[in-house]
Amino acid sequence: AEVAAAREVQAASAPAVLARRAGYLASDSGKASLVAKQELVDEVQSGRVDLDTLPSDQLPAPLANLEPEARRAVIEKKAEERADLTRQIRDLANERSRYLRAQVEAAGGAADSLDRKLYETVKGQASQAGLEYSGDGPEY
Repeated sequence: AEVAAAREVQAASAPAVLARRAGYLASDSGKASLVAKQELVDEVQSGRVDLDTLPSDQLPAPLANLEPEARRAVIEKKAEERADLTRQIRDLANERSRYLRAQVEAAGGAADSLDRKLYETVKGQASQAGLEYSGDGPEY
């Protein structure tokens, strides 16, 4: 049900929103939102689960009938594919951010923009709560 609801929201979202979300999900902060609880590839890669000790009946069907070495190879291949996709998304998100920042600067800057005002307000409130923002302004 959660996946269906998420897909429905994505289908109704603007491309700019989807691009921003993809960048967030590829970040260290967003990873927890992307990877489900007890997701096998992440659990094995992090060392929280030892693939060799999992009973076959607890594995997904495509892995259950494989030999341990083949299971490990599938998990490692998936982890490499994910890492490559994450790198690509991060690179594209950074490129998009640079482009948008340049567009804002070309239009006269963002000193009086709503984005800047919101950022400064939240940064000030966060500071009062003992939190620190490391950026110098809103991200685009």
